[in-house]
Amino acid sequence: MQDIEEDRAHPEKANRPLAKGDISVSVAWSVLIFCLGVGLPFGFAISKQLFLILCIYLLINLLYNHWLRRVPFCDVLCIASGFMLRILAGTIGIGLPITWWLTITATLLSLFIALCKRRLEMHLGFKNTQRIVLRKYNPHLLDILIASSASSCFIAYLLYTVYARHEMLFFLSTLPFCAIGLWRFAILTTKDGKTDDPVAVFLSDNISRLNLLCFFSLTILALF
Repeated sequence: MQDIEEDRAHPEKANRPLAKGDISVSVAWSVLIFCLGVGLPFGFAISKQLFLILCIYLLINLLYNHWLRRVPFCDVLCIASGFMLRILAGTIGIGLPITWWLTITATLLSLFIALCKRRLEMHLGFKNTQRIVLRKYNPHLLDILIASSASSCFIAYLLYTVYARHEMLFFLSTLPFCAIGLWRFAILTTKDGKTDDPVAVFLSDNISRLNLLCFFSLTILALF
């Protein structure tokens, strides 16, 4: 609700209900209070761990919206932690055991995606309009961090396949496609486009879609 004016200046976010005026701020507050009033007690009823994760997620979002969104790299860490907490909440919510290898890999992947989002926004020239924090970013340092997070993510997935899934050849065969996907994702953040969503850019790329299909096909074969 604090981003209404910024959203109205954004080519895509301008179509959001609040920015477009389809929903009033008072209605949005009512929905927020209702969701918190139902979601938090429901999470506590399922698991104390889930309740704690929901509280941490809420705290991070409050800090991000009121302060950290203007602090370089802290904003990216908030976005990445949000992805990770949603994965943990979903895992605990349906009663699945937490796989720490995959949790680490997912966290590093989330950090990689968040950094790529900032790089794409910088490439599209959003630092002067929609994303003021980009003025505090150094493009060269951002490229180094993207490369580092991609490498760390690949190493974590490699260790997962070697130590947790070493008996399954199909899992090992996904490694090249994992590397290609990370490389292609990073490359696409420096291409001209119509959106600042790196995932949408990635999924609109034919090479990436084919690579993703191969990766998921081998993963399904390995599992079943």
